[in-house]
Amino acid sequence: MGFFPNEHRPRAFWCGIASSPNLADLAADIDRALVPLGVEAETRPFTPHLTLARFKSDEGIREVVHAATDMKSTDFGAATETNFHLYESLLKSTGAQYNRLASFPLVGGSTAQAH
Repeated sequence: MGFFPNEHRPRAFWCGIASSPNLADLAADIDRALVPLGVEAETRPFTPHLTLARFKSDEGIREVVHAATDMKSTDFGAATETNFHLYESLLKSTGAQYNRLASFPLVGGSTAQAH
């Protein structure tokens, strides 16, 4: 578990996942497909994660950081995914709104281990 950009100025709380190689391949394929559309390719290494929360203010953040520190090596189990869903994220004053745009099957599934 961690925070973006870091635990001293957290704006998002995330949980890392250990994934099968085809998840990194999917991310690279998405990058390659977006470049011709004018979206710059990601230069940072692919780091599979789940965003758990976003913070609008500093209220209560220290408690979350403290609790997350105690759970850094917690194993949350495994799941095998069979579909990839493309979402649009709209950041609004009331919070993020996520709209599913499309779904695609993952050939052979993609196993992810949350930690």
